[in-house]
Amino acid sequence: MSADQPLKNYSNEVEVQPPPYPAEAYTDCPQKAGAAQAQGSGTGGIKNEGFSNQPGSTGDVESGATNEVGEFAIRGLDNKEIRRGFIRKVYLILFAQLLVTFTVVIIFSAVKPVKQFARSNLWLFHVSYGIFIIMYFALVCITPLRRKFPGNFISLAIFTASLSFMTGVIASCYQTNTVAVCLGVTAAVCLGVTLFAVQTRYDFTMCSGLLFGFSLVVFLFGLSCLVTFFVYRGDPNFSMTAKILDCVYGGLLALLFVLFLIFDTQRVVGGRRHDLSEEEYVYGAMQIYVDVVYIFLILLGFSRQ
Repeated sequence: MSADQPLKNYSNEVEVQPPPYPAEAYTDCPQKAGAAQAQGSGTGGIKNEGFSNQPGSTGDVESGATNEVGEFAIRGLDNKEIRRGFIRKVYLILFAQLLVTFTVVIIFSAVKPVKQFARSNLWLFHVSYGIFIIMYFALVCITPLRRKFPGNFISLAIFTASLSFMTGVIASCYQTNTVAVCLGVTAAVCLGVTLFAVQTRYDFTMCSGLLFGFSLVVFLFGLSCLVTFFVYRGDPNFSMTAKILDCVYGGLLALLFVLFLIFDTQRVVGGRRHDLSEEEYVYGAMQIYVDVVYIFLILLGFSRQ
């Protein structure tokens, strides 16, 4: 260095080392980004502004991702807890409905004065059937009616009472032993079908179109059987054919309502392609209740053969 050149002041200059990794790598590897920040702060006490804790920086991205993962985990846990509470609510309502219905059935079939009263006042059966149809379509079609408390429980109570009275009147036409056997068979069938619907990996909620088609076939077959019985009711050779048609129609009906029971059970349990929302506990209980009662009535009809 010559004497003519001025002396440079090196006391205010700090040599900043470049980070050991490219900036794009810090998003994928926050540990390396932290090490680079520590190295940058150690060389002269100057912070690397490219890695500061500003909005949109790497630290915010990582913390935001962590918060989102935690939020999703909490939401998933809440959904499972809500679904369990929904299932408990549906089956508690269903148990109360079936308890009322089958108690009425036993009373109408076992107590002779009640049985005679039901047989001599069949107009009450038609009235209860009309109430049942009206309440069923009202609960299915009017969403606020089945969701808002206490109107949903009042409507469901009227619906249950009408169907229970109908079932009791029908059971009064059979022997008590026959009714008791049909109750036991219904309980066994419904328990087995429910366990199958919960455990199977097949999604029956995707078969609503097939169920509709099968329902239409059963309806048309029953209508044709009705016309055939009306035309050949005076023919003595038609009795055996009538019994065969009756058995076939009853078997198709039983299969249809078993499929409906599987369909409705999977919608209540959830985890399938289509399920019920947590506000539809009245609707879910009502659908399963109708399936169980109709299976009982179909089995009771088989005992007449």
